[in-house]
Amino acid sequence: MSFRGRLRRLDDKLERVKAARGRSREWPEDPVEFCIQYLGFKPTVYQEKLLRDPAQFIVARWSRQSGKTHCVAVLLLWSCLRNRWFNVLVLAPSVRQSKIIIRKITGFLPRLPKIRGLETFQDEDRVLQRK
Repeated sequence: MSFRGRLRRLDDKLERVKAARGRSREWPEDPVEFCIQYLGFKPTVYQEKLLRDPAQFIVARWSRQSGKTHCVAVLLLWSCLRNRWFNVLVLAPSVRQSKIIIRKITGFLPRLPKIRGLETFQDEDRVLQRK
């Protein structure tokens, strides 16, 4: 599947989840609580600091393999679920690097509660794969 197709599928999944939920207040207000309740992991102290930072622009200067992509993916998913009209644009030096974060977000989606919007999309996905 092409990169644009993956991006479109991810956007469709998030829109369906948001539409099925209806109200943003059902998701935790704190992204750290979102991680613990829905994604099943406890962020480290420095990850909590990044997740709770209210700034519009954030720079994470951490060592390799310290969870930067993981935290940004959680923050993007949480923001999309909490804010109905929240849009995300993933920019990276290469397509490969931007695909990594898209895959990370897509990997979190099965951990969310099973709801009608997501089930419908999965049925459509099976139909698309058969063609």
